[in-house]
Amino acid sequence: MILSMKGFLGYLLIGVAMAAEPPAWIPMPREVAMNEGRFTLPKDCGVQLERPTDGPRLIAMLRESGLAPKASSTNAAIEVKRAAVKNPTGFPGAYQLDVSSSRIVITTNDDLGAIHATETLRQALDAKGSLPCGKVEDWPAFPVRGFMLDTGRNFQSVALLKEQIEVMAR
Repeated sequence: MILSMKGFLGYLLIGVAMAAEPPAWIPMPREVAMNEGRFTLPKDCGVQLERPTDGPRLIAMLRESGLAPKASSTNAAIEVKRAAVKNPTGFPGAYQLDVSSSRIVITTNDDLGAIHATETLRQALDAKGSLPCGKVEDWPAFPVRGFMLDTGRNFQSVALLKEQIEVMAR
């Protein structure tokens, strides 16, 4: 079947419209599989932690979003657990994030992975406390995450630079 350029672009646009779009994450995770539907976090969502070091940043992020998280051992909306995750490079910071219609499960094997998973959640969370359903697997390509800002060839306002530094710091 031969399509004209206009027909081909229309075909592509229809295909893109039917698939669930992932949020614009920075950095983009390695593997993303979006599902239909959304999960809305309850106002007083429970957080189940396997280790206390996994929780402070996650709980602070939830509070910043207007939610009132509480420690819970059963029926928690968010579960953070330690287990082996896909990590071909072997650098610390790998995680798996699974958002279903009823709960969020963060799996990581180190503290840095819990931090990276929390930041991925922060970027996906909308103003209503809702997240798209899907599965994210991410691991670092390099031992250190970095950001280069070239102001000599890319002129930007001071306000935009401050905003970029805030995002980078997260």
